Amino acid sequence: MPSVRVTVTTNVIDNPRLGGITATGTAGMAVTSNSLASPCAPGISLAGGSSGAVENNVVAAPGGSEFLPVTPARILDTRTGTGTGKVARLAAHAALKLKVTGAHGVPATGVTAADLDLTVAAPSGSGYLVAHPDGTPRPGVYSLSFAKGHTAAGRSLVKVGTDGEIDLYNAGSSPVDITADLLGDYGVYPAG
Repeated sequence: MPSVRVTVTTNVIDNPRLGGITATGTAGMAVTSNSLASPCAPGISLAGGSSGAVENNVVAAPGGSEFLPVTPARILDTRTGTGTGKVARLAAHAALKLKVTGAHGVPATGVTAADLDLTVAAPSGSGYLVAHPDGTPRPGVYSLSFAKGHTAAGRSLVKVGTDGEIDLYNAGSSPVDITADLLGDYGVYPAG
């Protein structure tokens, strides 16, 4: 297989202040990049490297959600009890509910999703963490995978349940400590 360098850059067309995110790799290698784009953007542009450009325009419905960044805040830390009221690791094959609305600069109503940085600190076993809206069935995809002895962190955009909560499920083989840092929220706000 020839070695070809490929670069994919995403840019939010309707909001240049958010800039773009670039992921680079070589042929035969999976290239991933977590990126956030305004759900109400008229299009998201994906451009390929020197071998040619690829355009993928996504059109969102009018009246979509707007991203509102907040000063980053730790809203969950199972090591200190932040967000749960008790110091306890999340047991294997167990879930916890995390309230994300009504505090830390996030409105009490109108919030559709939360932008979180999730971390599993020094797990004693391997597994993955599933984040999803409270009150909905757990999806078959995960937000963060982790391996025994290795701290894992990743950014996750999680839809918020109608009660303003999200569920975090430990699909791992042992109890884990979890932190969640809130970076912002998406909400439906009046135009203007």
